[in-house]
Amino acid sequence: TLRASALCEDDNLKLRGLDDAYRMVFIYTILAGFYIAMLSWGGDAAHTDNLAFGGPRPVYTLRYVEWSIVVPVLIAIGSDTDPFGPDYKQVDVSRVGHMSGAEIRDMTDASLNQQDTVSNQTSPMPVGVLHTVYDTLVTSPLVASARCTAVYIWVSWLALVIDDELMRWVLVCFAFLGYAVASIEQAAMLMHMSGKAGNKARAILICFQILLFGFYGVIYLCASFGTISISTEQALYTYSDIVAKILHSILLVGVRHVEDLLRVLDLNLASSAIANDLIRMIEEANAPIFTVDPRYNITTWNHKIAEMTGLSAEEATGKQVLDLVLQKDSCHRHTTKLLKDAMDGKHPVAQEIQFKSSVFGEQALCAIISATPRTNKNGEVTGISCVGQDMREYKRQKQELQFVAEDLERLIESANAPILGVDLDCRVVEWNDWVAKRSGRSKTEVVGLKIESLVTASTKKVVTSVLRSACLGKDTATFEIQFLGKDGDSCGSVLLLNATPRQGREGKIVGVSCIGQDITSIRNLDERKANMM
Repeated sequence: TLRASALCEDDNLKLRGLDDAYRMVFIYTILAGFYIAMLSWGGDAAHTDNLAFGGPRPVYTLRYVEWSIVVPVLIAIGSDTDPFGPDYKQVDVSRVGHMSGAEIRDMTDASLNQQDTVSNQTSPMPVGVLHTVYDTLVTSPLVASARCTAVYIWVSWLALVIDDELMRWVLVCFAFLGYAVASIEQAAMLMHMSGKAGNKARAILICFQILLFGFYGVIYLCASFGTISISTEQALYTYSDIVAKILHSILLVGVRHVEDLLRVLDLNLASSAIANDLIRMIEEANAPIFTVDPRYNITTWNHKIAEMTGLSAEEATGKQVLDLVLQKDSCHRHTTKLLKDAMDGKHPVAQEIQFKSSVFGEQALCAIISATPRTNKNGEVTGISCVGQDMREYKRQKQELQFVAEDLERLIESANAPILGVDLDCRVVEWNDWVAKRSGRSKTEVVGLKIESLVTASTKKVVTSVLRSACLGKDTATFEIQFLGKDGDSCGSVLLLNATPRQGREGKIVGVSCIGQDITSIRNLDERKANMM
């Protein structure tokens, strides 16, 4: 993400310089074109100011056309704090450390899209010049001043060519009022910018523009009152046009240079802050994290893995990571494959790796390690970042659950009561020792057989009905069951069982467990009582 942002910012600076060049090419082209036209056409393109003090004076209309085009553009350039247009969004790299993964991906995509935008804006020069000037006029915060300036320039021209004395001075006052309004808006922006760091150079440019256009007004009034000659008036206008544009170009270059330096400085500071945050996050993470170079030498060894292995960062740095894993063929093979795949630019599957540990013993430190290649600005792999998950607690809990399961299995097998289990198809899956002894059939013989094939005909219907109801999650009553011996006759034992549904990991019923008691003696006693009666 930082690389994409840096590349995009570099393109931003190039595009800013290109736009400035386009703007000044436009201004110098307009200036040169109109002066050539005035030189070629001479008096044919001039009107006469008949009301001027000291006698009639020529009014070069082409000069006012040139001013009405160039001056608004200069005002817009002076206030152009966003040279890429209103839809252009710069990447705020200072927020990267506080973003989620999805936001970082979005920001990376936006950075790449901006690079596409930059490349698409490099149009052929004539089209690029016109497009840039249009965007400057439309997006400038001083667009109102630019329009007002174009209006009062033409009002000042009209005041010179009109033959009504009263209307002449009304128009002159209106023209200077327009200059005052435009200057006030520029001064307001000047005060607004003065409160922000890095805007002093632009403030100087805006101040220069206000004074420059005021100087043109002074020449205009001096000519109207006849205090300067016609040749002096035209010479002042001509030299002011040329010198002012050159000075404006120099100031613009200085402004851009300062702004670009500040932007690069901000980018460097933000990048440094993010890098420091990343280093601190790695060091303080509650997970084992380390990095290696292309030769598999350790370059970073965070606090957690140092705590788990008993090996400090100073001791681990520079060592081969393969020297720190257990000396087992499988462990070395898994570690080597993980690192090699990462160095090849792949995203390998996480591997279980056992590290040597002076704290917990060699077998204690077991971690699931995932590896990600680290690349430089050219996309070349310069190392590997490895993030792990401590598996000791997981293995301990797994062993405890295994012990509980084994104890429960032993309890079922050795219980002094009949216990059996069936799946959803009523096939036997559990058959404890007590049932095996009474039925004369071992567990290996009956597992997988239908329960109906193992009971007498008199109890088959009841057994099937109860078990199928239990498989559906219904409440069932206790039921009697008699098993068949190997010879096909009843084994003689009568059992009273209750059926309970068995649930799997997802909470679904996977079968039925039956547990009960032997009631053979009770049934025999009932039969003897019945015979005596």
